[in-house]
Amino acid sequence: MKKFLCVLLSLGMLLTAANVCAAPGDVVNVALDKPAFANQQYGALSPKNATDGNAQTCYAGTWGAAGTNVTFYVDLGETYPIHSLKLFLGGTDQEAQRKNFNIYFTNERPVWTAAGERVLVHEQAEDPGDDVELNVSVPDEAKVEAYRYVVVEKQDRETGLAIREIEVYAPADSVPEKPSYMVEIGRNKTALSNDNFDTSASYMLNDGNAATTVAGETSGTSETGALRYKAWIDLGAAFPIEGVNISITKGNDTWFFIYGSNDPTFAERDTLYTGEGTPLGQDFKFLETPEEMKATPYQYIMVERNNGKAMAISELEVYTTNTAAEETEVSEQNGRVIEIGRGKKVVSNSFAGSYVAENINDGTDSSFWQANWPTTEEHYAFIDMEKPISVARVTTFGAQTVGAGRTDADLKIVATNDPNLAPENWDTLATWEANKTTLPRREMMFTPAAEFAKNTYRFVGISTILGTGTNGMQEQRVGELKVYTYAQDFKESLNPIAAAWNSETKTADISSVMVTNAGTPYTMIAAAYQTDENGNNQMIGVSIQNFDGLVQGAYQPVSMTADLSGVEGIENVTRIRVILVDTLDRMCPKMAAYDIPLS
Repeated sequence: MKKFLCVLLSLGMLLTAANVCAAPGDVVNVALDKPAFANQQYGALSPKNATDGNAQTCYAGTWGAAGTNVTFYVDLGETYPIHSLKLFLGGTDQEAQRKNFNIYFTNERPVWTAAGERVLVHEQAEDPGDDVELNVSVPDEAKVEAYRYVVVEKQDRETGLAIREIEVYAPADSVPEKPSYMVEIGRNKTALSNDNFDTSASYMLNDGNAATTVAGETSGTSETGALRYKAWIDLGAAFPIEGVNISITKGNDTWFFIYGSNDPTFAERDTLYTGEGTPLGQDFKFLETPEEMKATPYQYIMVERNNGKAMAISELEVYTTNTAAEETEVSEQNGRVIEIGRGKKVVSNSFAGSYVAENINDGTDSSFWQANWPTTEEHYAFIDMEKPISVARVTTFGAQTVGAGRTDADLKIVATNDPNLAPENWDTLATWEANKTTLPRREMMFTPAAEFAKNTYRFVGISTILGTGTNGMQEQRVGELKVYTYAQDFKESLNPIAAAWNSETKTADISSVMVTNAGTPYTMIAAAYQTDENGNNQMIGVSIQNFDGLVQGAYQPVSMTADLSGVEGIENVTRIRVILVDTLDRMCPKMAAYDIPLS
């Protein structure tokens, strides 16, 4: 109940949000949309939320996570004479996260283990309160200098930090016509890796959520030597790289490389960073590209472990300049893609024992589908997308090496719109020949052949032809099958939320689609309005429903029925305001609101 109270206390902000972008007088908020960084991040509450101009989003840093004080900073891109600041602090019922911090100015990029040369401009010992605008005056001696970085640092390790928005004001005439600053370009782009532990998945490399990790290891040897764990991002186009911001789990944070390449196989690559025996620590750390390499554009950025040991990466952020971000065109075919097959219905004509086809999209590679062998039939497993979608790419993940004397079978990535799944109506998007080898225990990416690239399909799957080798006893074991579509196509065909009012039962039926983070409970709040005699909308009732057990990282439908029959005086609802709440964190509940007029 306390959690709901915290959420409801924040609803007023959604109804009457402050204009946090308004600048007083002749000064300008030079922090708006600038990159922000922190040594610690709680879940998906990333630092950039504090400079996005929206007081409903929030940055939150966990306390004592890595043995250092929570430190947050904004990189303004250029130096400015700073005259004042405003902070909107987060933390409903979390006053400890809103006090005991200092604010500094500096021209050296902050390093968590060393304060460096910086100027103290404000000490905040007491809690100013939730939903309170904290105005900070800059000392006169600091106003005469120009600074690039604004740092907010906690003074104890026992409590965290929560910032809804930070505004940094400089004279309007000090702002260049075309300011220079960094832009993150890797978030939610296609990510791949050559191994995954259990529920770890490649998209966690750049999903913006520090609570999820892409983790794995490799063992054995290849033609080029010892196998190494690798995870990489396809940026969709080649960009000059200013640097990367990375968080690696403690114990895995030594002996790794960061590469840039324009070859998806990384046969040719440049080394952007070499991590040897000195650990990064569990904190996020910004690794700047060597100056002589900043002008070289790269499409693919990889993290590779230097040895055969395990590695776990919480997040990899890739940055370019704002000019390059504006001028570099990312085509639709190389743009952001999203996985949409997770947890959907699977249709198959074959399985062996407990190795059912539903295992191929359950989000874990420790389970797998195995066709029922030995036969020479064509065995398939299709994911039902529920409607035709564009197929940007498909990835497979091999499960286990097969027993002695058997090798894996050839496979095809196939798609169709035929609900009967008749093979003559399949399109073969891509193929893989086993050649007496096992399906690699790593993600392999398949892109549709050019003749099918613009088609849309409802059923996308994998087909394996058993008995296609030397002894007729071949099988195929598939740990995961992931289907990706273009985000733009998906958004255009998706109604994010809908509601219908039943005047007889006094209920509102609400449906939506949401994508979830790891272990995150969600709440849907429906507020009903009716028009009074003066034509004003009056809120007359609120209904709340929790959603638990949602599939991690996948788009999926949710629905609720808001029963308002017990509300006194209710006649006809004219508008429904639906608020979707990520209730994982009380410090700053992540909310999205939708207004739905009803006829």
